[in-house]
Amino acid sequence: MSSLPQSTSTMRETTGEQLVSIGNALRERRLQSRLTQEQVARGAEISVGAVKNLENGKGSSVRSLLRVTRLYGIDSWVHTLSPPASPTVSPMQLLRQQQSLESRRTARRAPRSPRP
Repeated sequence: MSSLPQSTSTMRETTGEQLVSIGNALRERRLQSRLTQEQVARGAEISVGAVKNLENGKGSSVRSLLRVTRLYGIDSWVHTLSPPASPTVSPMQLLRQQQSLESRRTARRAPRSPRP
């Protein structure tokens, strides 16, 4: 099982609370932009119901969330989900290293022939 990063916050919001917070932020963004839910739906190419669900904290698809945040120009957060860049390691290179280590271990364990 993979381990996920743990939050350092002691006061974590529930998923429901997070959905409401996201919905409120999206509604505020829409109102500041002087757009109707219908205009957002049209611009994001999603249904009005999906916009309402997002704004009311009832959830929607990730696709709908991405389309709306892209419409508002606030989709840069998506890149924070990517793992940090790491050096590329070839699986074959790892296998060769492992085999090399194993061959060294077995060479050390080989019984020595008695000396006359």
